[in-house]
Amino acid sequence: MAVHKVKTLEKEVQEEISKLGRSNAPTDKHIGVAIGEWILDLNAISHLFNGPLLKDKQHVFKEEKLNSFMGLTKPHWLEARSTIQSLLDVSNSTLQNDTNLRER
Repeated sequence: MAVHKVKTLEKEVQEEISKLGRSNAPTDKHIGVAIGEWILDLNAISHLFNGPLLKDKQHVFKEEKLNSFMGLTKPHWLEARSTIQSLLDVSNSTLQNDTNLRER
């Protein structure tokens, strides 16, 4: 599944959870976005970053660390944020209907 349950979170960390971070998925380490008690695995959805700036930079979401992503420009970060927000919008069924992602 592209989303992994976070086992434990300190209260103060939960307040900062909207920031990008690393996911400790069962087998591999991937970068991800924390959403409540869940982590959205950006490696699993890297192909969905297909906007004008990120379509040729999808590899940065397949790495263990944020270094390459953080090495991009602010417009890249904003496009990533916009893409994630769009994918998580209740009216967007891209993630909900993707059986391959749901199985990961």
